Amino acid sequence: MCRILSYYGGTSREVIGELLEGLLRVSKHDVIGILSGIDDLHPDGWGTYVRSRSRELYFRSGNAIFNEEDLARSLVRSYIYEQDRILMILHVRAASQGEPHGVEHSHPYMIRDGELKVVLAHNGAVKKREILEELGKEELYAYVTDSMALTMYIFKKLKKGRDITKIIEDVMTRFTKTALMTSIFIEHKGKMRLVITSHVSERAKHRIEYYRLFKLAHDDILVYASSSIAHEISSRGSLLRSINITPLPIDNYYEIIEVEF
Repeated sequence: MCRILSYYGGTSREVIGELLEGLLRVSKHDVIGILSGIDDLHPDGWGTYVRSRSRELYFRSGNAIFNEEDLARSLVRSYIYEQDRILMILHVRAASQGEPHGVEHSHPYMIRDGELKVVLAHNGAVKKREILEELGKEELYAYVTDSMALTMYIFKKLKKGRDITKIIEDVMTRFTKTALMTSIFIEHKGKMRLVITSHVSERAKHRIEYYRLFKLAHDDILVYASSSIAHEISSRGSLLRSINITPLPIDNYYEIIEVEF
């Protein structure tokens, strides 16, 4: 399974640096994953989406981030530190059994056209077959991940004019298999939003401590992080260990943040 880190607000080199180092450590030794009987390594690709007032970065790799640490640090320095205010989504993947591998299956996923952009990073599992059937895309079952199917679903519903809150509530009640822990950036007709979802199904609640997302709010910075990353930064981060990191609810919870630069 996967780990997600999302950041929105003023650019702090020190805070972003500590968050990135925490993610890198988790990618190759996940303490919460081990205790939950799930994953130690997250070797199946990584990616990032960064947006600021003047620049946009979308990068994915099919390699383990712990084998490309220098590249990850370089991207952060080159595309993030020089900006006054950013939105950043980082994701490291541990693929579910039976799901396809490769750079095209690394998160975040992006679907865009002239007026709508959806960028999505996900931890957990949704009902891929049912989603594709509703989209009339059953033939894609073996070729896309469940998270890509989810991205396609959200994009199509937004194009049809459905409200994002209704779409998220629908996915939570109808299509969540284990967990719907997501960071979703939506740009539509000049309006930008970051949507954070936090929902664990009944069948997966024995692994709540692994799935859970945590929130760090400090000054003008918002951070949302998977449990393993929150553990790393609260126990090791010299800057962040004194800042309150709170767990998000895990039943049908979501936040929608208006993004401005």
